[in-house]
Amino acid sequence: MKTTQLIVFILITVCSFSLWSCKDKDPDPQPAPPSPNVKEEQLPPITTTGAGTFGCKVNGKVWVAKSNKTGWPPTYASVDKSNNRLINISGSMLKHPSIFHIIGLQFYYLINKSNFKLNILTDTVPSANYIDTDKNKFWRTDSILGGEVTLINFDTVKQIISGTFYFDCVNKETNDTLRITDGRFDMNYTY
Repeated sequence: MKTTQLIVFILITVCSFSLWSCKDKDPDPQPAPPSPNVKEEQLPPITTTGAGTFGCKVNGKVWVAKSNKTGWPPTYASVDKSNNRLINISGSMLKHPSIFHIIGLQFYYLINKSNFKLNILTDTVPSANYIDTDKNKFWRTDSILGGEVTLINFDTVKQIISGTFYFDCVNKETNDTLRITDGRFDMNYTY
């Protein structure tokens, strides 16, 4: 009888220890479902209607131009006809009057061309940059790091410019880089 009790005790102990040691080792843990009240920010759709949108991913994180201040537009585009059709496109994220982030694209428009390389051939163009006034940092494309803008609509009658972009840029003081991907813009431009 004592032998049977000892065997039962050992089996219960072994089983209890096995169950206890395995309870925290789930080989395929499931992530917690997202909160139904919190929506992840999405990139604006690629459109060609002058929707006033600008967005991209910065190091994989969604970045959408927006402003919380009246009178500060989140997007801007201009075409300088007197300067070889220099195009400036930018999106800004205003967090506070003195804290903002800006992504800017500058390139020369060539008729019958839709793809434009972004690196730095002169002091200012063609190039792309990212400005963060909160960290007082400036990143810019250079002769090694660059990217491309693809125009999908350049309507000179309705003054609409739309396209996609990507680029890599570097902060020359710290040598850290940013990767800008999945960029898109659709806005009216001024002369």
